[in-house]
Amino acid sequence: MIESRTGGVKDAAWVLRISETSGTVGGKTVMRIGTETALLKKEKGRWRIAHFHWSGHRK
Repeated sequence: MIESRTGGVKDAAWVLRISETSGTVGGKTVMRIGTETALLKKEKGRWRIAHFHWSGHRK
């Protein structure tokens, strides 16, 4: 995990995470930076994911 941030107001919250992943594919080393965002909404006392997005980028 490179970075993680959270925030929110009343019945809404957000999470941002930036991570680094590496591995080998076809004998080549690959490295990626991943960005995740999640938007949450509190309904009837429970937190629910309203939206989630992930994307990967070359390092």
